[in-house]
Amino acid sequence: MTINFNKLITGLFILLPPAIISGPFLADLFLSLIAIYFIIVSLKKKLWDYYKNYFFIIFISFYLYIVCNSIFSIDPILSLSGTLFYFRFIFFSLAIAFLINKNKNVLKFFFISLILSILVLSIDGHLQFFLGENIFGWVSDDNRIAGLFKDEYILGNFISRMLPIIVALLFLNNTLSKKNRILIFLILVIASSTVILSGDRIGIFNLILSSIIILFCTKKYFVYKVVSLICLVSLIISFLAFSPSVKTRIIDTSLEGIELSEQKFIIGNYTHYSFYTKAYMMFAEKPIFGHGPKIYRKLCNEERFKHDGWNYCSTHPHNTLMQLLAETGVIGTIPYLIILVFFLYKFFRKFVSNLSSKYNYHISDYEICLMTAIILSILPIAPSMNLFGNTISVIYYLPVGIYLSLKTFK
Repeated sequence: MTINFNKLITGLFILLPPAIISGPFLADLFLSLIAIYFIIVSLKKKLWDYYKNYFFIIFISFYLYIVCNSIFSIDPILSLSGTLFYFRFIFFSLAIAFLINKNKNVLKFFFISLILSILVLSIDGHLQFFLGENIFGWVSDDNRIAGLFKDEYILGNFISRMLPIIVALLFLNNTLSKKNRILIFLILVIASSTVILSGDRIGIFNLILSSIIILFCTKKYFVYKVVSLICLVSLIISFLAFSPSVKTRIIDTSLEGIELSEQKFIIGNYTHYSFYTKAYMMFAEKPIFGHGPKIYRKLCNEERFKHDGWNYCSTHPHNTLMQLLAETGVIGTIPYLIILVFFLYKFFRKFVSNLSSKYNYHISDYEICLMTAIILSILPIAPSMNLFGNTISVIYYLPVGIYLSLKTFK
C-alpha cells in the first residue's frame, strides 16, 4: 500500500492543536515530522523561493549563532540540547506555509480542529473550576486550574494565544453562515471566560491586549466584536466580585507583587525580580555574546549572582528579552529586536491610518490577527516561558507559519 505522505503530513498539521494539549511528546513529534517533510520536498522540488525571505535569513543566522554560542559555553552538551535541533522550528513554519499554499482547504480543517480543541479545553476547565475536578478527576490548587494540561498551569496562556488565530481564520472564512458565526463568537466568549478562571495573569494580559488590537484595528464583524468585548468585561467584573479564588489570584497576588520605595520599584513579585536581576547581572558580565543558551539555570545559584539576600532560581529568567540578553548577549538579541520592531512598526502604521483619512495603509483583518498572535509571543513587557522549550516553541511558530503563507511562493 502506497502512503500519501502529503496527506499524512497535512493530517498531522490539522491535528496539531489536540497534540499540543496531549503533552510535549506528540506536539514535538508532529512538528519534527512536518519540518522533515518540508526539507525533503523543498530539496526534491527545488522550492528555493521559500528560502528567499527575510524571516528565513534572520532565523537561520540566529540559529547558526546560538549553535556556535553553545559550543563555546561552559557546558556545551547542556546548551546544545536546546539549540542543535532548533532549526526544525523555521522549517516547521515554512512547511505550514507550503501546506496552506498547496491546498487552501487545509486552513478550514485546521480551523475546525483548533476551535473544537479550544471548546473542549474550555468546557473541561469550567468543570474543574466549578466542580473541583475535571473529566479525568484531576484537581487543581493554588487558586488556579490546569484542566487537560494536568499539572502544567498553561491553560489560560495557551487559549489566549490561540484566540487571535481563531479570529484570523474566522475573518478568512467568508462562507460561514450567520448562525455559525454567532456560534463561533459564543465559543470565543466561553474560551475567554476560561482564561479568566484559569487565574493565569499572563493569559489575561494576552486576552485583553489582543481584544483591544482586534477591536480597533480590524473592520469586519464590528457588532460581534463589541458584544464580545462587553461580555468579556462583564465576565471579568463578575468573577472578581463573586469568586474569591479568582480575585485572590488576579488582584490580591498582583498587588502584593508591587513594591514602590526609594530603593527599588518592583512589578511582579520578588521571585521574578530575582530572576530578572540575575539575568541582567549575567548580561553585564558578558554583554556581547552572553553565557550560552540554557546556561542561565547553571549559573543562577552561583554566589556572584546573588543580590539583596534574594536567591530565587529557575531554569530561565521568565522573560524572553532578559533570557536572550543573559544567554546570547547583544548579538543574539538583535534578530529578536528586528522582528519586534518590524511588527510594532506595522501596527503603528495601521493605527495612524485608522486615525487619519489622509494616510492609507491597508492590512487585511486576517493579517492583523496573525500579527497579534505573533506579537503576544515576543513582547518583552510580560513574563514568558523558556524560549528554547519545545511546547512553547510550537505555539510561538504556529502563527508564524500561517503568516508566512500570505507571501507568494512559486
